[in-house]
Amino acid sequence: MSKTAFTESFKQACDILSVELSPDQIEKCITHYNLLLKFNQVVNLTALDTPEDIAFKLFSDSLFPLRFINEMENVKILDTGPGGGFPSIPLRILANESISITLVERREKVVFYLEELISTLALPNINVVKARLEDLRDSSDFAFAFQMAVNKATFPDDVFLDKVSPFIQAGGFALHWISFPSPKTKIPDPWQHEMEIYPAINDPRFPGFVAVYKKHSD
Repeated sequence: MSKTAFTESFKQACDILSVELSPDQIEKCITHYNLLLKFNQVVNLTALDTPEDIAFKLFSDSLFPLRFINEMENVKILDTGPGGGFPSIPLRILANESISITLVERREKVVFYLEELISTLALPNINVVKARLEDLRDSSDFAFAFQMAVNKATFPDDVFLDKVSPFIQAGGFALHWISFPSPKTKIPDPWQHEMEIYPAINDPRFPGFVAVYKKHSD
């Protein structure tokens, strides 16, 4: 797949998001794109098969949390289904360096890919933990240690909220990328019983949304 087509699509999507890119950030995202294609031949990381789709649906919509975190310091983010590195790797490339990100992934081959990606890009304040999320519930390093959880549609909303609740501090957020809003979503305690829905990218060619939940108590 064309690197040039990916680069132009990614820049176009970032213009829509009003996200400014430095040359170094662009090069890091291109490297991520190339490694994604390479490892996708042996590990199932994505079914998307055009540079435009990958640029918009994987890379650019991963930048949605920037509107929440770029003015904040020392935010700790938990990614509960990183797969090909989304949303965490593009987010780490563009977010301020005080933000730290932990990716929890149980599949050994995917862990290897993610560690190779982080090492190649020389990214700061990001690490991969090989584990099932539920096995970390009683860990003192993880219990209520994060201000935000992110997940690109690995679980239904209510399952995602239940899974991340033991890790997110009161007042923290859970961001869930979804194909379309569901009015039937059951929001469990201790999350606020109203969610906010935002377009991941404000472009009708690439519909998709992010559901934002706020935790009101531990």
